[in-house]
Amino acid sequence: MKKIESNEKENSRLIKDMITFLKFLSNQLRLKILNLLQNRKLSLEELSSRLDTKDSRLKENLDALLKLGILTTKKKNNEVHYMIGRKKIFQILTIINSYCSELTEDQKKYFENLSVLDTLL
Repeated sequence: MKKIESNEKENSRLIKDMITFLKFLSNQLRLKILNLLQNRKLSLEELSSRLDTKDSRLKENLDALLKLGILTTKKKNNEVHYMIGRKKIFQILTIINSYCSELTEDQKKYFENLSVLDTLL
């Protein structure tokens, strides 16, 4: 009985961690950053010009992605380049991109309806 309770607690904690992770990734700027970095390394300046955002806001989000190990950096000619740091993150993004590209128009409309999403959360 204790083992079942222990497994339920572990499972509950894992689900909470998954929710936190997915909420973290659901930030529009973070997703844009990750999509840009899927197949390349980019500097802060390159990211900033492609994302058309303030450097301070971009840097805050890059730092958060670095702290979680989602991104890593590599210094090249006194310039820091950002890249996806874990293969699993790349795989997650690939799966999400694939799933979203296969959505029907009705499914897209359903997702876009925030009131429907709010009732599910």
